[in-house]
Amino acid sequence: MIRLLEDAPGWVFPARDNVYNARIATQFAAYRGRPDGPLLYEAQGGALLSLFDGVVTLDGLRFDPEELREFLQRCGCRTLVCSGRAAGALGLDAQAGPRYTVMRFDGPPPDEPAPPGVCRAPRLEEVYSLLLAVFDNMRGTAFEPWYCDLALKIRRGLAEVWMIAGDLGGGRAEAPSTTPAPLCGGHTPESGLNLSGNPPVVGRAEAPSTTPAPLCGGHPPESGLDLPGNPPAVGRATAGIYYQNARTAVIGSVATRPDCRGRGYAGALVTGLTARVARAGKAPRIVCQNDNARRLYERLGYRAEAEYREINF
Repeated sequence: MIRLLEDAPGWVFPARDNVYNARIATQFAAYRGRPDGPLLYEAQGGALLSLFDGVVTLDGLRFDPEELREFLQRCGCRTLVCSGRAAGALGLDAQAGPRYTVMRFDGPPPDEPAPPGVCRAPRLEEVYSLLLAVFDNMRGTAFEPWYCDLALKIRRGLAEVWMIAGDLGGGRAEAPSTTPAPLCGGHTPESGLNLSGNPPVVGRAEAPSTTPAPLCGGHPPESGLDLPGNPPAVGRATAGIYYQNARTAVIGSVATRPDCRGRGYAGALVTGLTARVARAGKAPRIVCQNDNARRLYERLGYRAEAEYREINF
């Protein structure tokens, strides 16, 4: 039996070491107590599901396939995000939707700080423009819902965005003005990974920065978002931590402007974020979208772990 966890606002989230649990945990922590937040369910075997804007994220393999397929039909699911193994267990291997590779960092923790020229919590308009120029699946994502969702997660200490910014004409990138805060204190707080199954969050406003998520140790980001005093910058490359729980942090939205590629920006950002996640005692993961990215991540110490599916109904 699949049951709704009605006491979710007071529920202690069980952190598991995978990207799906991190995705659900971040959704839950970001929208806790809000009527437009995700609905959380538990299958009889113990698998966890979230329903958020028509997208179901499935964490685990312990479920009744027939019951879960019926649940997906009845709940109005448009997209199912799950592992390749879960898709196979549900008999949905041939169902339409993108396939990606989950990669886990498999090496000694890098002892590297953020690379020179990194701005933390840059103007999100610049991040959006950069992602729009790189990822085809961003073209159907409106700015306002994307901004509100990401800004809310950042303000609650659940996500962070880095950017290498500066004059594209060859000037040196700007130095960061602040020291990044600890990564959620290592406590439980969910790319975006810029995957087509990431739901648009319609009509959501930013949460007050004075209300940090208790699952994140109660530490809000030390810098504001798009404050008047923050100078606009031209983004060369960006990456960030978009989903996390107490055990896993998912690095995503790794993008470099086409005219700035080949300069090591993406590698520097991923290495800096990997070191940051490892220092927090979490397992760094990336959802890889193509072979070029996979080769880069392998050079940086990541290894393929599993298949990541987005199944469209």
